[in-house]
Amino acid sequence: MIETALKTDCSQCQGLCCAAYSFDDPDRFAIAKPVDTACPHLQNHGCSIHNTRVEQGFSGCLSYDCHGAGQRVVQDLFPGLDWRDDPALLPKMTAALRDLQKAHEAAAMLFAAADLPLPDHVHKQRQDLMAQIIPDKGWTLSALQTYTQGPLPSQIRNFLRALKSHLPRP
Repeated sequence: MIETALKTDCSQCQGLCCAAYSFDDPDRFAIAKPVDTACPHLQNHGCSIHNTRVEQGFSGCLSYDCHGAGQRVVQDLFPGLDWRDDPALLPKMTAALRDLQKAHEAAAMLFAAADLPLPDHVHKQRQDLMAQIIPDKGWTLSALQTYTQGPLPSQIRNFLRALKSHLPRP
């Protein structure tokens, strides 16, 4: 369930990542673009330069992974709505993407920690956090707000930082 929820499926998104974030690093983006502004290469069905992004100066696009947050925003939080039909939705959808992407990234790190050589009590803490981070009934705007304003993000950051002390030193 968790692993599936964290898998990115761009075909179920509306290119939110192409609008949600600024392009402010000239070494990674050939143009400058502010937050909540669509990339000029974003077309109705994807990126018009997808196969030549690096050659055209958009290597920054290759390093981004929403961990499935984009399609969750479009399919679950704003079902049936498209910011391209109603531009007033764009800042709401991109804000939700930025928050949900952080939650999914934290979940991905907790999921990856399952393979670490950790004591049983630490694995139990990891499992407890995993059980809390992805809502049983899926994400809603209310669940996302509860997550972002609650203690869980801080608890997860503290847990992940503490993992370093359990790893063998080289």
